[in-house]
Amino acid sequence: MTNTPTSYRSAQITLHWVVFAAIWVQWLFNEPMKRTIEAMQTGATPEGNDATMALVHVGFGSTILGGSGSGTQLSLALTH
Repeated sequence: MTNTPTSYRSAQITLHWVVFAAIWVQWLFNEPMKRTIEAMQTGATPEGNDATMALVHVGFGSTILGGSGSGTQLSLALTH
């Protein structure tokens, strides 16, 4: 018989909220990303802070994809 945890560990809860925050940032900077891509495709210069916000969008997206591919959640599940 195995010991099944009855609650989540603090690392799991923290990871959940970090991922939630990163996805929220992705949603928040979605429109500037669209405008930047459209400007680049038409040969125009992105307006205002759109290019900076697009870089934030790309950075957080890369972090989300990199983190999910590294097996962080799996290693937490197997070791705790």
